[in-house]
Amino acid sequence: MARVVQRRSNPPVLVILFVFLFVISAALAALFYSNLSDQKKLTDEAKKARNALLRSDEQNEQVASLKEDARKQRKSVVGLLIEQQNHLIEQIGGAPAEPYEAAKQAVAKTLTDLGGETGLLNLIDELNDKLRGADKQIAQLQGQVQSLNDTVMAKQKGLDKAAAEFAESEEAFAANLAAARQANDALATKFKLELDEARKRWETDLAVKETRLGEKDDALSARDDQILALKGDTEKLNEAIKELRRPIPETVKADGSVLRADLNEGVVYIDVGLQDGVRPGMPFSIFPAGDWINVKKAKPKGTLVVRNADEGISECRITASGRMAPIVEGDAILNIARGLGREPTFVVAGEFDLDGDGAPDARGRERLAAMIGDYGGRIVDTVSYTVDYVVIGSVPTLPPAPDSETNPGSAALYDRKRQELQGYQDIQQAATKHLVPVLNANRFWSLIGYARGPER
Repeated sequence: MARVVQRRSNPPVLVILFVFLFVISAALAALFYSNLSDQKKLTDEAKKARNALLRSDEQNEQVASLKEDARKQRKSVVGLLIEQQNHLIEQIGGAPAEPYEAAKQAVAKTLTDLGGETGLLNLIDELNDKLRGADKQIAQLQGQVQSLNDTVMAKQKGLDKAAAEFAESEEAFAANLAAARQANDALATKFKLELDEARKRWETDLAVKETRLGEKDDALSARDDQILALKGDTEKLNEAIKELRRPIPETVKADGSVLRADLNEGVVYIDVGLQDGVRPGMPFSIFPAGDWINVKKAKPKGTLVVRNADEGISECRITASGRMAPIVEGDAILNIARGLGREPTFVVAGEFDLDGDGAPDARGRERLAAMIGDYGGRIVDTVSYTVDYVVIGSVPTLPPAPDSETNPGSAALYDRKRQELQGYQDIQQAATKHLVPVLNANRFWSLIGYARGPER
């Protein structure tokens, strides 16, 4: 008892521990009275008490000291604590209370049931072993958890690294995709420009080819027209050749005779005139007198050209005569073309001064056509092998080219004169091509015996 009083100066931890053990003992007594079979709950309370005793090294030392004191006094730790508790109660309140004695008896009975203090200690040791085993399992589980945490952390790091690499690759892919789109847009733009340029070139080439094709079609059409014209000319030429190759009769009837011949003046009068179809400019050959002339054997004495024609008589100019056989009254006259039923054909081109005033006659072409008609010929528009003569006047005068301020009349006159000039050149080329005799105005007037002067 003196030992317990001596320890009153110890820190209040022992008091707290004693009170705590007292509370546990009371709880155990209450549990004993309520349910003696619920030993598991008592064990849990003992485990909690043990954990409370093991909270710090200082408490462990106090428990060890309490055990040492109980061993020296040959008492149990619980018995020693009960004695200290009773002593404390006596000092505080005088005498212990009856509930305490009842609880004490209940605790003693519980200790007896458990096998005494040794059984309780064994139970506590067993529980400690189980706790240590549980601690080991917890440590193992904590190690496993730590290992799993390390694994998870490693995998997390791997996932973070993979996510970073994925983000980096995604950024690189996005950059490459943007670059590819930009390159694709550039290529698309370039392709569109090249396609537009190619389309323009194709359209230009197509237009040029269509133009050339049109020109070739026009050229072919013109060539077809030329072929048709040549076919027509060929047919006419064949007809003319047939006409020329038609057998000429050996004897033809004379067209008339010479009424009077003035060899000094070179003038001959014949007995045929306008009523017989004689026109000024018509040529005649002179043969010896007779109604019939052997054209293959007879030789002409000379040639005449009608200068003026009246109804039944015509004045002629001698164009050729022989000295050995002079032209005399009664000689026969013959125009082979008239005898063959042909009239000479003419093509007229150019401008003509019929009045002799040095200026082209506005009606010169009309008057010339009338002269050719009087001569017994006819005018055609184009030169071919069937044409007998081409009469060429002066070159058509081309006025100055009109400008934007020129009145429409001047422009029309310029176009007409330009066409006349082109026609003039084309007729000259055609005459040369077809070997048709070309007569200028003076030679033509000499042929028909026309004397220029003012129109009457």
